[in-house]
Amino acid sequence: MFVDYVNESGTVIRVPKQTPQSIADSISKNLDSADIGVSTEAKVADFIKNNTDATITDFGNKIKSSNGNLLGDIDVATENSLIEVKASISSVKEKQLYKYIDSSKNTYINTGNKQAILYIGEPIDMANPNNVKLLERIKDMGVTVVNDINELKGMIK
Repeated sequence: MFVDYVNESGTVIRVPKQTPQSIADSISKNLDSADIGVSTEAKVADFIKNNTDATITDFGNKIKSSNGNLLGDIDVATENSLIEVKASISSVKEKQLYKYIDSSKNTYINTGNKQAILYIGEPIDMANPNNVKLLERIKDMGVTVVNDINELKGMIK
């Protein structure tokens, strides 16, 4: 099961439908993953599920075009937010965020014009000027950067 949308660049995007039970099962299964990126995504989703009133609508959902090409994935989404989850700032790639904010791109998957959030699990070394510049560019793109799980709680509506 999936739902097709046409994004603003005219690309048909195919969003697999995930049931609440399949999302819950996937989160539970991935909490103890040896892959730090996967386990961080699961921890964020588990935190949202247990500490907010928001409903998780997507978790690790692979979004494709109608011809089957992978456009991107949704790490964690609620009704109002798309959350790109990274274990550390070293794994952040600006170009991955365009799928949430740049409607002119064929990879744009933010069909509901949701708030784009970048969650980074490990503390960020703000003494490193490269980190500061990267975060400034991301914020200038319109993406909210969160580096504390409790701060994330306040962002999720």
